[in-house]
Order: sequence, then structure tokens, then C-alpha cells
Amino acid sequence: MNKYVKKYGRRLDFLPLIDHPNKDQRILQELRTYQNLDGGFGHGLELDIQAPISNIPSTNIAVQYLEHIKDCEDKHTMIEAMVTYYQAMFYENDKRWHMVEQDIDDYPRAIWWNYDARDSFSVLNPTPEILGFLYQHQEYVSTIDLDQEIERMVKRILDLLPKSKSFHDILSILYFYERVPYIRNEIHPLVELKVKEFLSQTEEDYHLRVHQVYLISPSMVKREQLIEDLEALDKELTKHGYIFCRWQWFQYPDTFEEIRPLWNAYLTRQAIEAIEKFEEER
Repeated sequence: MNKYVKKYGRRLDFLPLIDHPNKDQRILQELRTYQNLDGGFGHGLELDIQAPISNIPSTNIAVQYLEHIKDCEDKHTMIEAMVTYYQAMFYENDKRWHMVEQDIDDYPRAIWWNYDARDSFSVLNPTPEILGFLYQHQEYVSTIDLDQEIERMVKRILDLLPKSKSFHDILSILYFYERVPYIRNEIHPLVELKVKEFLSQTEEDYHLRVHQVYLISPSMVKREQLIEDLEALDKELTKHGYIFCRWQWFQYPDTFEEIRPLWNAYLTRQAIEAIEKFEEER
């Protein structure tokens, strides 16, 4: 167990690192504390949105935790409620999901989660990953024509991804790629090209890392690149004991400084998972 994660992290970030026969149930129990009656998640599950109300980014993160939990009745009960939330938040006119609603401005958050910034997110984020989740659990979907929307998304990816400047677009698309296998052949060449492009852009402090792609879609990374990135992570863990959160909110500075250790713990847990996954696959 990483000492930093244990001391500063949320239970959701140290529970995945423990060896315990009831680990999955304990993670599910902890996830429930972030879920609202509408089926969505809030309560700061997305750390850069310190709001109790349900929001799409927090609900998407809940999906990521659930993907590592074995099937059980409690998991499917949670998923069914999440599908209800996603269906309610679908914008029929735009055929997409938006990240936040206006009431998000009532709570501390990073500047990019301001309501007036929501149109800076394209239809390539977060709509692809949500469609992928709904496809995996289509038995609960009743108000969205998944075949039609998945076909629409493939066309949007082919049209818009070449011009995308946001690596968060490619992360959302990678979840879609993994969750909806039958569309892979059609979008694979372009997605592979854009992953390569974003991974080459390392000038900024916060940029796409190879291990982030690896944890979603291992086939999209080259072994030598992955080893180099994992070695860099291991070096930072050895030197500091944790992975440092390199961004800031540009508003609510005091709140962010309280949140930063939680982000450090989250990033540390993610790094440890990537390193352990690679070691197991060797």
C-alpha cells in the first residue's frame, strides 16, 4: 500500500490497492455515497467539481471504477440507475450530452467546469464514452436509439477527430472504442493516428501520458513508449512517494489547495495500477 494514498487519498483510491476478499463490495459501498437519487453521481467524485448535485463528469468517473468490479446484483442495481440518469440528461436536439448544467456555478469548481465554458467541449467528449457504457448495458436503455446514435458518433469521429486539439476527446473515444467492439475497424486507423499525435505533444506540464492510454486501450500504445513512461512514473514515486497534480483551477484557490492532495493520491493510484498491470502481463 502506498503511504501517501493511504494517508491523503479517498477510500475509493486506496481500496483498489488492497488485497481483500470483499474488496469489490467495499468499493461499491463507497461508490454509493457519491450517487444521488436521480442515479447520477456528484459529491466531488470528479475532484474538480466540489458539488453534491449529479453531474456528467462525476458519473463518468463512477463508470471507470465500476469497470474493475466483478458482476453482482448490487453493481447492476447501480448501473440501472446510472442509465436512467444518462437518458434524462441526453439532449435530443443536439444528439449529445453536455458536461454540466447551470446550477454547477453554485459550487466550487475548476474554471473549465463553469457553465459558460461547457460549449468548449465538443461532441467528442463526453458523448462517445457514454454511448459505449449504454451499449454495454443496453438492456436498461429505453429512450435512446443506440444503433442510430452509435452510427452518428462514428461519422462524427471520422469528421471531427482529425481537427481535434483536445486529448480529452481521444480519451472519451478510446472508451467508446473499447466498449463498442463492432465499430473498431472503421475508426481504428484515425484513432491510432491521433493517439500518436497527442502523445508526441509533451510541451505543456499537463499532457496525455502513455499510461493513461494503456489503462483504457492497451493495443494503442507501443511497448517501448509504455516502458519509458512507467519508468518515469516509478522514478517520481521513488523520489516523492506520490504523483503530483500539475494543474490548478484558476478560481477558488483555497478550495483547490485542499483538493490537490486528493488529486495526488488519485494520480498515484492510477500510476500504481498501470505499473502493476504491466508487470502482470510480462
